[in-house]
Amino acid sequence: MIKLTTRTFNYTGRIHIKQECIDAALTGRSSGAPCLEVDFDWSHVDSISQLPDDSMVYVDVSHGMSFMRISHGTLGKPVTPELNECALTDLDSWTSATFVVKIVDAEGLLLAKSRGYTVNQASPDTSTRRILIQHEFRDLGERPWELDVREEMVVPLLVFNERWWKASLEGGVPLNDDNLAMAMIMPNVLEGMLKWLLLEQDWDAYQLSDDPTWKGAWVRFARSLLPEQTPLPKHNDSGNYENISEVIGWIDLAVSKFCINHKITSKLIGGRR
Repeated sequence: MIKLTTRTFNYTGRIHIKQECIDAALTGRSSGAPCLEVDFDWSHVDSISQLPDDSMVYVDVSHGMSFMRISHGTLGKPVTPELNECALTDLDSWTSATFVVKIVDAEGLLLAKSRGYTVNQASPDTSTRRILIQHEFRDLGERPWELDVREEMVVPLLVFNERWWKASLEGGVPLNDDNLAMAMIMPNVLEGMLKWLLLEQDWDAYQLSDDPTWKGAWVRFARSLLPEQTPLPKHNDSGNYENISEVIGWIDLAVSKFCINHKITSKLIGGRR
């Protein structure tokens, strides 16, 4: 499967959170998703003590096309999340997760960031997991797949042609586990989702990024692909985008970064050998 790998950047003025500051473990439970438990020791980076006490500490966790954020309170008033708050229920797989620790100020400005770390856990029961998109198969005639997304949906659907789906099962590799097929499809899914959210529905990407549903999660996923200083498309005072071409450019950049991160064309070339 194509997996998300978030790039890390180190700009002037931003504090790098060293590995020594972080003690993390993915711990299993008797049922349900495992928990990502993280403890911090800021004494290994002197400059962190100079940050405002109300600076917020977050652990951003991702796997594949899924993302969740776990709050650990502030530097001045740290909070240990309850087990249900650090359970990785929003990820599309519980076998492993990549996380990044971030410290932001009250205005949301990124003050400090760690590199990405990966933790592993035995494969869970995935029947109750929540993901950004689900797979389904239908009679689509000669159309190989389509994106089904509506505002009232619990989660969007990537719909495969049932004939193609059955053929993939007979071949021993379901389409959603076929690297070559998903390499062809997923950039278009990402582009389609962002265009539906920001252009067809005309939602403000800046405000939508705080939405707790799958709508906001797609914007946060796209944002995680881009350099930190890349601004989100934002409505003007009239509630509209002033320059649609800038929104399209932001979407194109996110899709391009996704393709670069996952070496999409290289996968397609390799799949033909």
